[in-house]
Amino acid sequence: NWQSPGVAKAWSSCWSALERGGWACVPKPVGGFYYVPPGVDVVAGVRRRDYFDAKRQVLLHVVSTPSCGRGARAAARRLLGGAEACAEAPSARRARPTAKAMPKARRGVRLSRACLAADTRAKEVLEAASRSGAKISDDDLLSVLKLWNFRKNRKRVNVMSKGQVFVYSEMLGLVRIRAFNRLVLASQSRLYPSFTRILCQFLHDNPPEGLQAGESFPFTTICVNRDYAAARHRDTNNVGLSIVRALGDFRGGRLRYWPSDPGPRTMPDPAELPAADACTAVVQGRSLVVNSTQAHEVEAFSGTRFSLVYFSVPGYQRCGEELRRSLATECGLAIPTPSVAEQVWAAVAPTSGS
Repeated sequence: NWQSPGVAKAWSSCWSALERGGWACVPKPVGGFYYVPPGVDVVAGVRRRDYFDAKRQVLLHVVSTPSCGRGARAAARRLLGGAEACAEAPSARRARPTAKAMPKARRGVRLSRACLAADTRAKEVLEAASRSGAKISDDDLLSVLKLWNFRKNRKRVNVMSKGQVFVYSEMLGLVRIRAFNRLVLASQSRLYPSFTRILCQFLHDNPPEGLQAGESFPFTTICVNRDYAAARHRDTNNVGLSIVRALGDFRGGRLRYWPSDPGPRTMPDPAELPAADACTAVVQGRSLVVNSTQAHEVEAFSGTRFSLVYFSVPGYQRCGEELRRSLATECGLAIPTPSVAEQVWAAVAPTSGS
Protein backbone atom coordinates (compact mmCIF):
# COMPACT_ATOMS: atom_id res chain seq x y z
CA ASN A 1 0.00 0.00 0.00
CA TRP A 2 2.07 2.89 -1.30
CA GLN A 3 -0.43 5.44 0.09
CA SER A 4 0.04 4.48 3.74
CA PRO A 5 1.81 7.29 5.63
CA GLY A 6 4.86 5.27 6.65
CA VAL A 7 5.51 3.82 3.20
CA ALA A 8 4.81 7.14 1.44
CA LYS A 9 7.30 8.92 3.70
CA ALA A 10 9.93 6.22 3.16
CA TRP A 11 9.45 6.40 -0.61
CA SER A 12 9.80 10.19 -0.56
CA SER A 13 13.08 9.88 1.33
CA CYS A 14 14.34 7.13 -0.98
CA TRP A 15 13.41 9.04 -4.12
CA SER A 16 15.15 12.18 -2.83
CA ALA A 17 18.34 10.14 -2.45
CA LEU A 18 17.96 8.79 -5.98
CA GLU A 19 17.43 12.30 -7.35
CA ARG A 20 20.68 13.37 -5.72
CA GLY A 21 22.29 10.51 -7.61
CA GLY A 22 20.96 11.76 -10.95
CA TRP A 23 17.54 10.09 -11.26
CA ALA A 24 14.73 12.16 -12.75
CA CYS A 25 10.95 12.17 -13.25
CA VAL A 26 10.12 12.62 -16.95
CA PRO A 27 6.48 13.40 -17.87
CA LYS A 28 4.66 10.75 -19.94
CA PRO A 29 2.96 11.81 -23.15
CA VAL A 30 -0.45 10.84 -21.72
CA GLY A 31 -0.03 11.86 -18.10
CA GLY A 32 2.01 10.56 -15.21
CA PHE A 33 5.78 10.18 -15.00
CA TYR A 34 8.62 7.87 -15.93
CA TYR A 35 11.35 7.23 -13.33
CA VAL A 36 14.60 7.55 -15.25
CA PRO A 37 18.10 6.58 -14.02
CA PRO A 38 21.05 8.85 -14.77
CA GLY A 39 22.32 8.72 -18.33
CA VAL A 40 19.20 7.05 -19.77
CA ASP A 41 17.38 8.47 -22.81
CA VAL A 42 13.66 7.67 -22.66
CA VAL A 43 13.39 7.84 -26.45
CA ALA A 44 16.21 5.37 -27.08
CA GLY A 45 15.69 3.24 -23.96
CA VAL A 46 13.37 0.33 -23.25
CA ARG A 47 10.51 0.86 -20.78
CA ARG A 48 10.71 -1.31 -17.64
CA ARG A 49 14.28 -2.24 -18.46
CA ASP A 50 16.12 1.09 -18.83
CA TYR A 51 13.50 3.31 -17.21
CA PHE A 52 10.34 2.61 -15.22
CA ASP A 53 6.73 3.63 -14.75
CA ALA A 54 6.08 2.15 -11.27
CA LYS A 55 7.71 2.61 -7.89
CA ARG A 56 8.11 -1.11 -7.30
CA GLN A 57 10.00 -1.45 -10.59
CA VAL A 58 12.36 1.30 -9.44
CA LEU A 59 13.03 -0.42 -6.13
CA LEU A 60 13.64 -3.82 -7.73
CA HIS A 61 16.08 -2.19 -10.16
CA VAL A 62 17.91 -0.40 -7.34
CA VAL A 63 18.16 -3.60 -5.29
CA SER A 64 19.73 -5.50 -8.21
CA THR A 65 22.10 -2.73 -9.40
CA PRO A 66 25.35 -2.38 -7.41
CA SER A 67 26.12 1.02 -8.95
CA CYS A 68 23.13 2.48 -7.08
CA GLY A 69 25.14 2.22 -3.87
CA ARG A 70 24.79 0.01 -0.80
CA GLY A 71 22.80 2.63 1.14
CA ALA A 72 20.20 3.06 -1.59
CA ARG A 73 19.96 -0.69 -2.11
CA ALA A 74 19.44 -1.32 1.60
CA ALA A 75 16.75 1.38 1.74
CA ALA A 76 15.03 -0.14 -1.29
CA ARG A 77 14.99 -3.59 0.33
CA ARG A 78 13.49 -2.17 3.51
CA LEU A 79 10.91 -0.23 1.54
CA LEU A 80 9.90 -3.29 -0.49
CA GLY A 81 9.37 -5.25 2.69
CA GLY A 82 7.51 -2.39 4.36
CA ALA A 83 5.14 -1.87 1.46
CA GLU A 84 4.35 -5.58 1.32
CA ALA A 85 3.82 -5.74 5.07
CA CYS A 86 1.37 -2.81 4.93
CA ALA A 87 -0.43 -4.42 2.01
CA GLU A 88 -1.01 -7.52 4.09
CA ALA A 89 -2.02 -5.83 7.36
CA PRO A 90 -5.71 -6.60 8.02
CA SER A 91 -8.23 -3.90 8.82
CA ALA A 92 -9.18 -3.59 12.45
CA ARG A 93 -12.82 -3.95 11.39
CA ARG A 94 -12.55 -7.23 9.49
CA ALA A 95 -11.35 -10.71 10.34
CA ARG A 96 -8.06 -11.94 8.94
CA PRO A 97 -8.77 -14.34 6.04
CA THR A 98 -7.56 -17.90 6.25
CA ALA A 99 -4.59 -19.00 4.14
CA LYS A 100 -6.92 -21.06 1.98
CA ALA A 101 -9.20 -18.10 1.30
CA MET A 102 -6.36 -15.66 0.59
CA PRO A 103 -5.60 -15.01 -3.09
CA LYS A 104 -2.18 -16.10 -4.32
CA ALA A 105 -0.77 -12.58 -4.48
CA ARG A 106 -1.45 -12.00 -0.79
CA ARG A 107 -0.04 -15.37 0.22
CA GLY A 108 3.10 -14.32 -1.70
CA VAL A 109 3.32 -11.17 0.42
CA ARG A 110 3.24 -13.24 3.59
CA LEU A 111 6.01 -15.44 2.19
CA SER A 112 8.14 -12.35 1.60
CA ARG A 113 7.65 -11.24 5.20
CA ALA A 114 8.86 -14.64 6.41
CA CYS A 115 11.92 -14.42 4.17
CA LEU A 116 12.59 -10.91 5.44
CA ALA A 117 12.45 -12.22 9.03
CA ALA A 118 14.96 -14.95 8.12
CA ASP A 119 17.23 -12.40 6.46
CA THR A 120 17.09 -10.17 9.54
CA ARG A 121 17.90 -13.11 11.81
CA ALA A 122 20.81 -14.08 9.54
CA LYS A 123 22.23 -10.58 9.81
CA GLU A 124 21.95 -10.69 13.61
CA VAL A 125 23.74 -14.06 13.79
CA LEU A 126 26.50 -12.88 11.46
CA GLU A 127 27.05 -9.68 13.46
CA ALA A 128 27.17 -11.59 16.75
CA ALA A 129 29.67 -14.09 15.31
CA SER A 130 31.81 -11.24 13.97
CA ARG A 131 31.93 -9.58 17.40
CA SER A 132 32.74 -12.78 19.30
CA GLY A 133 34.88 -14.52 16.72
CA ALA A 134 32.64 -17.61 16.98
CA LYS A 135 31.84 -19.90 14.08
CA ILE A 136 28.36 -20.27 12.66
CA SER A 137 26.94 -23.50 14.13
CA ASP A 138 24.21 -25.83 12.94
CA ASP A 139 21.89 -24.40 15.60
CA ASP A 140 22.66 -20.86 14.44
CA LEU A 141 21.76 -21.71 10.88
CA LEU A 142 18.67 -23.67 11.91
CA SER A 143 17.35 -20.57 13.69
CA VAL A 144 17.42 -18.87 10.27
CA LEU A 145 16.19 -21.76 8.12
CA LYS A 146 13.15 -22.33 10.32
CA LEU A 147 12.01 -18.74 9.64
CA TRP A 148 12.40 -18.97 5.87
CA ASN A 149 9.21 -19.78 3.97
CA PHE A 150 10.23 -22.02 1.09
CA ARG A 151 8.47 -21.61 -2.23
CA LYS A 152 6.95 -24.57 -4.02
CA ASN A 153 9.40 -25.50 -6.75
CA ARG A 154 7.58 -27.32 -9.56
CA LYS A 155 10.53 -27.34 -11.97
CA ARG A 156 12.81 -29.87 -10.27
CA VAL A 157 10.95 -32.88 -11.61
CA ASN A 158 14.12 -35.03 -11.62
CA VAL A 159 14.17 -35.11 -7.80
CA MET A 160 10.45 -35.77 -7.31
CA SER A 161 9.09 -39.15 -6.32
CA LYS A 162 6.08 -40.59 -8.13
CA GLY A 163 2.98 -38.53 -7.38
CA GLN A 164 4.87 -35.41 -6.28
CA VAL A 165 4.14 -32.17 -8.10
CA PHE A 166 6.51 -29.85 -6.21
CA VAL A 167 9.33 -29.76 -3.68
CA TYR A 168 10.40 -27.06 -1.24
CA SER A 169 13.65 -25.89 -2.79
CA GLU A 170 15.44 -22.56 -3.32
CA MET A 171 18.39 -21.62 -5.54
CA LEU A 172 20.67 -18.87 -4.28
CA GLY A 173 23.78 -17.11 -5.52
CA LEU A 174 24.68 -17.32 -9.22
CA VAL A 175 22.00 -18.96 -11.37
CA ARG A 176 21.75 -19.64 -15.09
CA ILE A 177 18.68 -18.82 -17.13
CA ARG A 178 18.88 -21.71 -19.55
CA ALA A 179 16.50 -20.28 -22.14
CA PHE A 180 18.77 -17.27 -22.66
CA ASN A 181 22.05 -18.84 -21.45
CA ARG A 182 22.48 -15.89 -19.07
CA LEU A 183 24.10 -15.79 -15.64
CA VAL A 184 22.23 -13.67 -13.11
CA LEU A 185 21.97 -13.06 -9.38
CA ALA A 186 19.21 -15.24 -7.91
CA SER A 187 16.17 -13.14 -7.05
CA GLN A 188 16.07 -14.35 -3.43
CA SER A 189 19.77 -13.50 -2.99
CA ARG A 190 19.11 -10.07 -4.45
CA LEU A 191 16.28 -9.31 -2.05
CA TYR A 192 17.63 -11.16 1.01
CA PRO A 193 21.44 -11.04 0.78
CA SER A 194 22.14 -11.87 4.44
CA PHE A 195 20.38 -15.21 4.00
CA THR A 196 22.85 -16.13 1.27
CA ARG A 197 25.76 -14.64 3.19
CA ILE A 198 25.17 -16.79 6.29
CA LEU A 199 25.03 -19.93 4.13
CA CYS A 200 28.40 -19.00 2.61
CA GLN A 201 29.91 -18.26 6.02
CA PHE A 202 28.50 -21.52 7.38
CA LEU A 203 30.43 -23.58 4.83
CA HIS A 204 33.57 -21.54 5.51
CA ASP A 205 33.22 -22.32 9.22
CA ASN A 206 32.29 -25.98 8.65
CA PRO A 207 34.46 -27.19 5.74
CA PRO A 208 34.67 -30.78 4.51
CA GLU A 209 37.47 -33.10 5.53
CA GLY A 210 40.50 -32.99 3.27
CA LEU A 211 40.37 -29.28 2.54
CA GLN A 212 43.74 -27.64 3.17
CA ALA A 213 44.00 -24.97 5.86
CA GLY A 214 43.26 -21.56 4.42
CA GLU A 215 41.53 -23.00 1.35
CA SER A 216 37.90 -22.37 0.48
CA PHE A 217 35.76 -24.84 -1.39
CA PRO A 218 34.85 -23.31 -4.77
CA PHE A 219 31.15 -22.94 -5.55
CA THR A 220 28.84 -20.47 -7.26
CA THR A 221 25.37 -21.56 -6.17
CA ILE A 222 23.54 -22.95 -3.15
CA CYS A 223 20.48 -25.17 -3.28
CA VAL A 224 18.52 -25.17 -0.01
CA ASN A 225 15.89 -27.87 0.47
CA ARG A 226 13.30 -28.66 3.12
CA ASP A 227 11.52 -31.88 4.01
CA TYR A 228 11.75 -34.06 0.94
CA ALA A 229 13.74 -37.18 0.11
CA ALA A 230 15.13 -36.69 -3.37
CA ALA A 231 14.42 -39.48 -5.81
CA ARG A 232 17.32 -41.12 -7.59
CA HIS A 233 18.73 -38.69 -10.14
CA ARG A 234 21.82 -37.15 -11.67
CA ASP A 235 22.46 -33.41 -11.50
CA THR A 236 22.95 -32.01 -14.99
CA ASN A 237 23.38 -28.31 -14.15
CA ASN A 238 26.66 -28.81 -12.28
CA VAL A 239 30.37 -28.75 -13.01
CA GLY A 240 33.12 -30.01 -10.72
CA LEU A 241 32.44 -31.34 -7.24
CA SER A 242 29.71 -30.37 -4.79
CA ILE A 243 29.20 -30.33 -1.03
CA VAL A 244 26.09 -31.62 0.70
CA ARG A 245 25.08 -31.23 4.34
CA ALA A 246 21.83 -31.87 6.21
CA LEU A 247 20.53 -30.16 9.35
CA GLY A 248 17.55 -30.59 11.63
CA ASP A 249 15.87 -33.00 14.00
CA PHE A 250 15.26 -36.10 11.88
CA ARG A 251 15.94 -39.82 11.67
CA GLY A 252 17.09 -41.54 8.50
CA GLY A 253 17.73 -39.34 5.47
CA ARG A 254 21.14 -40.78 4.55
CA LEU A 255 22.63 -40.07 1.15
CA ARG A 256 22.79 -43.05 -1.23
CA TYR A 257 24.96 -42.70 -4.30
CA TRP A 258 26.57 -44.75 -7.04
CA PRO A 259 30.33 -43.97 -7.35
CA SER A 260 30.66 -46.44 -10.26
CA ASP A 261 27.77 -44.87 -12.20
CA PRO A 262 28.81 -45.19 -15.89
CA GLY A 263 26.80 -42.11 -16.82
CA PRO A 264 23.71 -41.36 -18.92
CA ARG A 265 25.16 -42.55 -22.23
CA THR A 266 25.66 -46.07 -20.92
CA MET A 267 22.77 -46.10 -18.43
CA PRO A 268 20.20 -43.44 -19.41
CA ASP A 269 17.82 -44.30 -16.55
CA PRO A 270 19.58 -44.15 -13.15
CA ALA A 271 16.72 -46.17 -11.63
CA GLU A 272 18.17 -49.22 -13.40
CA LEU A 273 21.46 -49.04 -11.49
CA PRO A 274 21.88 -52.07 -9.16
CA ALA A 275 21.06 -51.28 -5.53
CA ALA A 276 24.04 -53.41 -4.48
CA ASP A 277 26.41 -50.91 -6.14
CA ALA A 278 25.24 -48.02 -3.95
CA CYS A 279 27.16 -46.51 -1.06
CA THR A 280 25.56 -44.66 1.86
CA ALA A 281 26.79 -41.68 3.85
CA VAL A 282 25.47 -39.81 6.86
CA VAL A 283 25.17 -36.15 5.93
CA GLN A 284 23.50 -34.90 9.11
CA GLY A 285 25.84 -32.33 10.62
CA ARG A 286 28.65 -33.18 8.14
CA SER A 287 29.89 -31.35 5.05
CA LEU A 288 30.61 -34.05 2.49
CA VAL A 289 32.21 -33.72 -0.93
CA VAL A 290 30.30 -35.56 -3.67
CA ASN A 291 30.22 -35.84 -7.43
CA SER A 292 26.55 -35.04 -7.88
CA THR A 293 26.61 -35.69 -11.62
CA GLN A 294 26.63 -39.37 -10.60
CA ALA A 295 23.37 -41.02 -9.52
CA HIS A 296 22.26 -40.34 -5.96
CA GLU A 297 19.13 -40.24 -3.80
CA VAL A 298 18.04 -39.58 -0.23
CA GLU A 299 16.68 -42.34 1.98
CA ALA A 300 13.31 -41.91 3.66
CA PHE A 301 13.32 -39.98 6.92
CA SER A 302 11.06 -38.74 9.69
CA GLY A 303 11.22 -35.33 11.29
CA THR A 304 12.30 -31.94 9.94
CA ARG A 305 15.21 -32.08 7.52
CA PHE A 306 16.95 -29.21 5.75
CA SER A 307 19.69 -29.90 3.23
CA LEU A 308 22.28 -27.65 1.62
CA VAL A 309 24.04 -28.32 -1.68
CA TYR A 310 26.94 -26.09 -2.69
CA PHE A 311 27.82 -26.44 -6.38
CA SER A 312 28.98 -24.58 -9.49
CA VAL A 313 26.91 -23.85 -12.57
CA PRO A 314 28.28 -24.45 -16.08
CA GLY A 315 29.88 -21.42 -17.69
CA TYR A 316 30.42 -19.61 -14.38
CA GLN A 317 33.70 -18.23 -15.74
CA ARG A 318 31.59 -15.91 -17.95
CA CYS A 319 30.21 -14.13 -14.89
CA GLY A 320 30.62 -10.38 -15.42
CA GLU A 321 32.76 -8.25 -13.14
CA GLU A 322 29.85 -6.20 -11.78
CA LEU A 323 27.93 -9.35 -10.91
CA ARG A 324 31.03 -10.83 -9.26
CA ARG A 325 31.43 -7.75 -7.09
CA SER A 326 27.77 -7.79 -6.13
CA LEU A 327 27.92 -11.46 -5.08
CA ALA A 328 31.11 -10.87 -3.08
CA THR A 329 30.14 -7.65 -1.30
CA GLU A 330 26.43 -8.27 -0.72
CA CYS A 331 26.28 -12.05 -0.33
CA GLY A 332 29.81 -13.03 0.72
CA LEU A 333 30.09 -15.39 -2.27
CA ALA A 334 33.38 -15.26 -4.17
CA ILE A 335 33.06 -16.68 -7.70
CA PRO A 336 36.20 -18.84 -8.23
CA THR A 337 38.49 -18.75 -11.22
CA PRO A 338 38.47 -22.02 -13.20
CA SER A 339 42.13 -22.74 -12.46
CA VAL A 340 41.69 -22.41 -8.70
CA ALA A 341 38.45 -24.40 -8.74
CA GLU A 342 39.98 -27.26 -10.72
CA GLN A 343 42.99 -27.33 -8.40
CA VAL A 344 40.86 -27.64 -5.26
CA TRP A 345 38.49 -30.18 -6.79
CA ALA A 346 41.46 -32.30 -7.87
CA ALA A 347 42.90 -32.26 -4.34
CA VAL A 348 39.65 -33.07 -2.49
CA ALA A 349 38.38 -36.61 -2.95
CA PRO A 350 34.63 -37.30 -3.09
CA THR A 351 33.15 -39.06 -0.08
CA SER A 352 33.69 -42.83 -0.12
CA GLY A 353 30.71 -43.77 2.10
CA SER A 354 30.02 -47.37 3.05
